[in-house]
Amino acid sequence: MVNDTIPFIGGAETYLHNLSKALDKKGHEIITLSERPNKEEIFPHIKKQYFSKTYSDEKFNCPVSRYWNIYAKKNIREIIKIENPDVVHFHNVFSRLSPAVISEASKYKPTVLTVHDTRFDWPKFMYLDKNFDIYSGTFGFKCLFNGEVNPFMFFYQYTRNFLYRRSLEKINAIISLNNFVKNKLKRLIKNDNIFIQPLFIPEMSDLSDTKRENFILFAGRIEYYKGLKYLINAMKIVNEKFDFPLIIAGDGKEKKELEELAKKINVKAKFIGKVRHDEMLKLYQKASIVCVPSLADNSPMIIYEAMSCGAPVIASNVCGIPDLINDGIDGFLVKPKHSEEIAEKIKILLSDEKLRKKIEKNAKNKAEKEFSKEKHINGILEIYNFAIEKFKKKN
Repeated sequence: MVNDTIPFIGGAETYLHNLSKALDKKGHEIITLSERPNKEEIFPHIKKQYFSKTYSDEKFNCPVSRYWNIYAKKNIREIIKIENPDVVHFHNVFSRLSPAVISEASKYKPTVLTVHDTRFDWPKFMYLDKNFDIYSGTFGFKCLFNGEVNPFMFFYQYTRNFLYRRSLEKINAIISLNNFVKNKLKRLIKNDNIFIQPLFIPEMSDLSDTKRENFILFAGRIEYYKGLKYLINAMKIVNEKFDFPLIIAGDGKEKKELEELAKKINVKAKFIGKVRHDEMLKLYQKASIVCVPSLADNSPMIIYEAMSCGAPVIASNVCGIPDLINDGIDGFLVKPKHSEEIAEKIKILLSDEKLRKKIEKNAKNKAEKEFSKEKHINGILEIYNFAIEKFKKKN
């Protein structure tokens, strides 16, 4: 397993550990390569950890490594020689280890890469225009001249993404979490070996003793693209009829601003900060509704976990989210940045207990059927075998 970082930082790292644990239980040995963390940890499901220098290393602050990390390239070649792995599975290597590790490993071993986001589609990836809106158009080189983007940053990002896309063409099997990313990949790179494999739930929740409580839940980073502002505005409308508080689990740079917004418009919003995973599952089990009002989000783990806990989910109809929710059947999809529609769907669910129970049941059934650990691991092993055969034919 190769990833920029190894500690539990975000969705990609959480998935890497969940996958490693599941494969370890099936008798597969897991070896990792990442940058050296501030604090090294021992993970029982990882046989051995290797670390590489990156630009974030104070002793190796070299800008060129962001493009092509020669140390990481050398490291992965040596690891392959020592450990002789059956497959090299890449995750997020864009920022620190660089595309050099993909290019080098592809010479010696079958390679698989899970695409966790759409940064390969820069400059569209998470670009905010001067009005702080998600930029939906294709602006190409004009951003060099109209002041929207620093020209040096544009050149840097463009070059780095060019190298990343070219490296993806050497991968034997690419895993996309949804059709949204798969379609982008097919448009941008020359590699037809793309498989759709959603994330999975490591352990399904036992709901036998669960009792729903009267609150709406938001979980995630408190940043602009997560759309929390629009949910808070929606709750003002909801609270005209239902006295339900909004519980916000997470932290981020917009926290203070949104606390002030909630206070200003008299919305009962409780910011509880970061929450441990086991406690987060309890919140999903108790919440009346879980809201994911993101402006851009590939395949939020929040939706998987909420559905596995039988919680009705209202989420934005963006990116890969429509692949997870069948609108009106096991959740609701709404337009991004549309507080009125979010409020309308919340009120529908709170007013119609029969519909809410139906969606809870359908969401739980879908999670058990489509996002189970067993189904996912079987799919991953099939993809590994495909990559091995593909590599043999090329060599």
